[in-house]
Amino acid sequence: MSSPARAFLEPDGRYSNANLRLYSQSVTFRMKDIADDLGLSVVTVSKVLRNHPDIGEETRKRVLKRVKELDYQPNLMARSLVTGRSYLVGLVVPNLLHPFYAEVAKSLSVAIRKNGYSFIIIRQLLARRLDALVIASMGFGGSPLGDVRLDH
Repeated sequence: MSSPARAFLEPDGRYSNANLRLYSQSVTFRMKDIADDLGLSVVTVSKVLRNHPDIGEETRKRVLKRVKELDYQPNLMARSLVTGRSYLVGLVVPNLLHPFYAEVAKSLSVAIRKNGYSFIIIRQLLARRLDALVIASMGFGGSPLGDVRLDH
């Protein structure tokens, strides 16, 4: 296998943590690297990372161990290109000092992250009295605002 991480395997097949730490600071690992290292398919690694139920417990443990060893971080841009979705939800609030907005932000963040989405908060828009707000969507067809009424 030609994974970049292979160079840091010890003779017994384990990773040298010291060398791997140095290496992982300069290299981005891909799902394919993990799959190659473990002799699995990329689909299997992907299913483990998405907590798919049809993966055996032993395989799941092996993959998650290697993910942790390599400090693997999914490439969100690649994921967006493949799925056509950003997995990003934004909340526009005037400020987070008001308890209502703070609670809304906190509750949304918890619910959104449980479902695999990232969450951003955009503040101070109302306080700055914007003349316009531009929303760009990665969705296909239809208005990104759905049935929201726009006042001129």
